[in-house]
Amino acid sequence: MSYRWIALLLVGCGTSGSGVQGSGVQGSNAQADPCGALALGLTGATLAPAYTFPAGCAPTAAFASGPVIASDADFAAQLACPAGTATGVDFTREVLRAARRTLSPAGAGTRVMDDGKTLTYVSMQRPNCPGDPMPMPMEVPMLVRTTPGDRAIAERVCTVARSCP
Repeated sequence: MSYRWIALLLVGCGTSGSGVQGSGVQGSNAQADPCGALALGLTGATLAPAYTFPAGCAPTAAFASGPVIASDADFAAQLACPAGTATGVDFTREVLRAARRTLSPAGAGTRVMDDGKTLTYVSMQRPNCPGDPMPMPMEVPMLVRTTPGDRAIAERVCTVARSCP
């Protein structure tokens, strides 16, 4: 499985419309989302947009949780890419924050909320369905876009509705 696919899996997972793209919503559906900023008490936090690895890029052995990628040189140290690959990031306006996350067996994805002071990694869990195979935890590299500046790191867990076939 390629890292590009795994990154897309992380940002697109969820059930009943609770995928990552809706997690920072402040509208009428925000209260209904058990993994949204309001439900988790993350006042002022919004979704930190996921960064999709460019085609052909993969994390290097140096890729680790916590580093801030604030330049093309930082990017090259964290990701091995074909020559000439554009990052698509304006490092004068935003940075990428790297993390290696472990998806638990009942994991439905990870959201990252940012209030400007704290990045909160929200692990979305779902109850198992009857007949589910015995899952194994999986380590997944991910990057999110934020504005520059120091951030504390926090962890939260939420439960999404079970949707069995």
